Amino acid sequence: MECSPGDLFLLNPSDKNRRRRIEGEANRFAAHLLMLPKHIRKYVGRNGVSLETIVALSGDMKVSKEVMARAFVDRHREPVAIIVARQGKVERFYRGEDFPFLSLSKGKPLPAGTFSGDPIEVGKYTETA
Repeated sequence: MECSPGDLFLLNPSDKNRRRRIEGEANRFAAHLLMLPKHIRKYVGRNGVSLETIVALSGDMKVSKEVMARAFVDRHREPVAIIVARQGKVERFYRGEDFPFLSLSKGKPLPAGTFSGDPIEVGKYTETA
């Protein structure tokens, strides 16, 4: 089986494509091995909830910032969501099961009045809180 870069972000177990579903399951399994929930919660308990914490965790656990952001959303005990945007347009978003529904679409502008915080330099990208 071969996977594409897009397969790395699959989270939909109801996907009709068996290959993509299997790849998504394998990615989730690997993520649980690399990023144990108890380690994430312990780290957040010491350092607080912020993009800086997610960036630091990604470095400590040797995973990408986006993979850590997704794991953070999945493992956080409070409702949380992270939107990945560039130049005011949505690229991807991750929300916990308890987070309210988000009416967002890839390529669409961020909703009016969205708070994006101050830019944070993280590698070659600028992320906002």
